[in-house]
Amino acid sequence: MHPNYDTRAAELQTQYAQQYPTVVGYPAPDVKPTSAQAAIVLSWLGVLANVVGLLLLFPAMAILEKVTTGGGSLTGYIVVSGLVGLVCAVLLGIGASGLSRRKASARPFIAIACVLVVASQIFGIIMTAGMTVDVAGASTPVNTAGSGFGTLMGCVFPIITVVLTYSSSTTEWLRRGLA
Repeated sequence: MHPNYDTRAAELQTQYAQQYPTVVGYPAPDVKPTSAQAAIVLSWLGVLANVVGLLLLFPAMAILEKVTTGGGSLTGYIVVSGLVGLVCAVLLGIGASGLSRRKASARPFIAIACVLVVASQIFGIIMTAGMTVDVAGASTPVNTAGSGFGTLMGCVFPIITVVLTYSSSTTEWLRRGLA
């Protein structure tokens, strides 16, 4: 073996080495964050819930008018609830489709709809507080504790939707889409 073998090999490698072009990798994919995906899905589920609520509203109105004895007629309240549900469904649909297309301007639509849902839930429990229902000829007060739990559950999803819509990862994702 030649005594200068290591140095000679290094010289030959640098002399005859192929120069490959530097490969710049593909940019990292701009993946939609989980918070944005969840906000979009929850918004579409809110649209679905409001549409189903609207479809069930008029049969419920007919039943409630027959059994409600105290507190007067609920027709006005039910009609207003239907209008609020319709407005919420439209706002959530606009917001969800806009957020899917990476439009930051869609977030207020989702927020307004969610605030309307929470407000209508709270207003609904206030409305049922003094109501009595005629069950088998006996006037029975409405269980507001049970409807309070339902109201709480009805408020959790809109609040989570707003929090996810305005989360920092969703905001950053929307900002990158504008650039």
